[in-house]
Parts: sequence; structure tokens; C-alpha cells
Amino acid sequence: MKLQRIFTPLFLTLSMIFFVSNGIASHTPTHGPMGVMKADAAAKKTFEDGKALPDYTYYTIGSIVEPDSVIAIKKGYTLRDSRIWTKVEDMSNTMVRTWLQAWKNDGHEFPDMNGGVILTPDGQDAGIWYSHFPGGAVMMPIPKVLDVFQPQPLGGKLPGQGA
Repeated sequence: MKLQRIFTPLFLTLSMIFFVSNGIASHTPTHGPMGVMKADAAAKKTFEDGKALPDYTYYTIGSIVEPDSVIAIKKGYTLRDSRIWTKVEDMSNTMVRTWLQAWKNDGHEFPDMNGGVILTPDGQDAGIWYSHFPGGAVMMPIPKVLDVFQPQPLGGKLPGQGA
């Protein structure tokens, strides 16, 4: 009984310390400097020309046949292990043209699509992106290693969704 009186408050105190410190740690920024996915007409046109860029690694979100978003990261940069993006293993001009045709067949016109450059925090060009949605955030927690966040619809709604 006496042992229980000692261990119960001790256990509660240690539990509180653990949960409070864990909560503080989860709100402490652990990311690196911020870059940006910036709209750029030349980069968008590069993608719409239907040619896969050499020395770039491609990643998609969504279906490999008709992705929601595509990024191409320049050689020399690495995408940090991501659960969002899927690496395209056999990238080719045919793959880019397949995506473009799938989007056309689905009623998406090129003027409605978004595209641009992926810039590092110091303004270096690290790749290009193409998406149904405007660009997202980019972080570089380690030099030459990028976290590229999924582009999101403005206001949280997909085009054509009502209020």
C-alpha cells in the first residue's frame, strides 16, 4: 500500500513530463529553409512540349496514367524519402505524352493547368513541376535534399466544386 502511494505520484509526474515534452517537440520546427514552387510559363511549356528532360528524376502523385501532379528534380538534388511522391522508374517522352493525352481526354485544357520551376531557398533552380493545382511549398532540410509538398487546390476545393 505504501509502495503504491510512492509510485502513483511518481508515475503521474513522469507521464506528464513525457507528454508535455513530446508535445513541445512536435511543435518545434524541424524543417530546413523554405524554397518555392513558382509558376513559370517557360517551364510549363517545356513540360507541354511532351519531352522528358534528361538528367531529371520524375515523380508523380496519383495514378501513373493520369497523375494529379508531376515534379522533375534535377540531377544533383534528391527528393527526401516521401510517402507523397512516387518515383517514375522508366521515364520517357512517351510517358509525358501519355499524361498530356490523358489530361486532354479528361477535359483538362493546357491553359487550365499549372506549371513552373522548383526553387531552393537560395533561389537555385532544382527542377520543374506540372499540376492541376498551383504550386506548393519546398523545404531543404539538408543541402541538396528537398521536401516537395503536394500542390493543393486554392481554398481547399477542386476546380468545379461548389460551396
